[in-house]
Amino acid sequence: MKSIIAGLILFTNLLAMSADLNKMNDQNVDKTPYAVILKIEGRVKVLPADSIKKHNALKDELLFKGDKLITYTDAKALIELADGSKVILDEKAELTFVGQARLDHVSGEIYYKIKKRSGSQGLSVKTPFSIIGIKGTEFIVNTVEGGEIALNEGLIGVASLHAEFELHKKKMMADYEAFKNNQMQEFEAYKAQFHDETVTYVKAFDLQSNRLLRFGDESGCEAACESKVNEQDFTDETKKRFAYYQEMIEE
Repeated sequence: MKSIIAGLILFTNLLAMSADLNKMNDQNVDKTPYAVILKIEGRVKVLPADSIKKHNALKDELLFKGDKLITYTDAKALIELADGSKVILDEKAELTFVGQARLDHVSGEIYYKIKKRSGSQGLSVKTPFSIIGIKGTEFIVNTVEGGEIALNEGLIGVASLHAEFELHKKKMMADYEAFKNNQMQEFEAYKAQFHDETVTYVKAFDLQSNRLLRFGDESGCEAACESKVNEQDFTDETKKRFAYYQEMIEE
């Protein structure tokens, strides 16, 4: 009988300890909203950090640390971050809210219109092919076909996840910036003479506005590297994509 009573007492104590631990864990959960959903088109779901089940996203729904936002075929979602920055997920995109200063761009195409931030409050976006450091800018990231980053405004830092990038950059464009100040009218003749590239191996680099990066796999590298990266000017299609997202924000 004594052993049964002792067992019951021990079991009761364990239940009490478990309840206390659960209460402590609930108190430690970050309940600060990281973003709010402003617009939804099509099928959009949220996978909360504390659940294994997705639910249909709702307009004005708050998103918290660890939550994942997912868009499906022909769907889009416009969200606003805590600082007023805007982010648009195109179809078949996934975005995870890791922290106030960190987003994980899991897949798909996502448009970012990030407000200017101080050095200590910068934002980083991790993609499958790089980590992007941001302090205020407008850009698009697409994960298809190796990956692409298009920067419309400002400056971003692009860092490798592992080894160095093999960065291919048209030499003509760098030379042209100095040349155009002196002999703009002769640019066409000059351009015809300089179509070679500069190739550098870098762990991280800055991307200027109106420039586009396309990422390939390491098989395209001339030497050991994380991936081959081509930097080039915007195409007409890139400009149309920015105009499309800008219009969606203004609606």
